[in-house]
Amino acid sequence: MKEDEIIEMAEQVGMIRRTDEFHSEFCDGVYKDELVAFANLVALRYKKKIADLENIICQRHWDVLQEREKTLQLWMLLDDVDTADDIAKSDDDVYRSLCRQAHAKRWAVLTNDEVDAAIRARGQE
Repeated sequence: MKEDEIIEMAEQVGMIRRTDEFHSEFCDGVYKDELVAFANLVALRYKKKIADLENIICQRHWDVLQEREKTLQLWMLLDDVDTADDIAKSDDDVYRSLCRQAHAKRWAVLTNDEVDAAIRARGQE
């Protein structure tokens, strides 16, 4: 908050009186009700900004939780490929079939648009 804003709000609640056009000074006494009024005015001015920030924080938290879930799902698909290797042992056709099944499931986790957006976000085309 800028000094001019503070002075303006203090004047609005009667904490400051103007003595001339260029100078302001505090009244002889600042009373509790004036301080409360000043605090309420400041709170009112920033209430919407605070609410907006809370909404942004909640949305980002939700986004992080969703990304964490997607990461876990993709990790599980990688683990399925490792399990396919254990199951198939030396049968390459079975291994390839199991890997293809796991590979196809990735699109249930991320869409092609999401993958493209992630690649662009990393600065790679």
